Amino acid sequence: MWERLPVGRPERYAHGVTPLYEGEVVATVGWLWNNIGTVHGNPGRRYIDYSNALDCLNAAHVEWQPYNRMEVQNMNLSPQCMRDNEYWRSVCPLICYYIVEYHLPNRVMRQFGILQSCPPEYINTSHELHATDRRKHRGAKNWEVKHLAYVNAWNGRGNNIVYGGPVHREAQFNIYLDWLKQNTRLKLKAALDNTHIEDLPSDPEDVFAEYDAHTRMGTQPERGPFEDYIGQQLSRFDNEAGQALRVPIGSPDEATVLRGFLQRFRRGCRKIAFKLNCIEGQGQPAADDGEPSGSRHRGTRSTSTSLGTSSTGGTLAMRTSQPIRCSQY
Repeated sequence: MWERLPVGRPERYAHGVTPLYEGEVVATVGWLWNNIGTVHGNPGRRYIDYSNALDCLNAAHVEWQPYNRMEVQNMNLSPQCMRDNEYWRSVCPLICYYIVEYHLPNRVMRQFGILQSCPPEYINTSHELHATDRRKHRGAKNWEVKHLAYVNAWNGRGNNIVYGGPVHREAQFNIYLDWLKQNTRLKLKAALDNTHIEDLPSDPEDVFAEYDAHTRMGTQPERGPFEDYIGQQLSRFDNEAGQALRVPIGSPDEATVLRGFLQRFRRGCRKIAFKLNCIEGQGQPAADDGEPSGSRHRGTRSTSTSLGTSSTGGTLAMRTSQPIRCSQY
């Protein structure tokens, strides 16, 4: 896992003694991790850390083809590393006594440098298999007979190989990722809330009060659920922006729709920035918050920066509020 994912990856030191294989000095890729820093910590806490870290990963954080890097290419690898390579792309069950899990390379063609089909071929991996464990099947069992269909499928693994196709292309792979996000569960931990962020309490300190209390009284913060929620809100703002921009230019509703969106977007962004510790406080709301265009009160002082003059000679100004700064730790 450490070759592909940074989650829990320890520090590597100089390699140890090269292992022997049938009298010859050869190594496996695992030998690169023979001398690593010792990982200490409470297992329960590390499990939570790993779960949050996995939820924060994206496709760019994965080393899809680690064996292609120069460090591995320059190694004199053991013949064991290439053993049964004709089955690397075989769709087949993997069997260990009562456990049966399907090997589905058709879902991860990216790691072979091949374009991922979208959607990939559906293969039923059986809920019954996932529910099988020793607690529910006590006593002696002849698993070879019970799993005979899967044993036969394993024996015929050479007949179910996923062969090559077009080479990987990032643009097409992103289309697959969009499909994946819409059709599968990608997070270990659920988002904090499903409420639209601008519908949450107006005081940012009251947003996710339960999460804040749990973090304050607990033993470690969990960022995965919070990041998932923020990502959902930003995606929703993106969709709303697209809908607002569909209003024809110059139509009577254009200014009202765009202004309404910008007000919602601003309120949401301020709450997001506050919860991310990137804003000093609520700040003063803009003078036009919640007011329709053209209804600003006369005589209200505001800080503005001149940007030029309009075609009618009036000054174009940009209202400013308190600056947003990221906290320093």
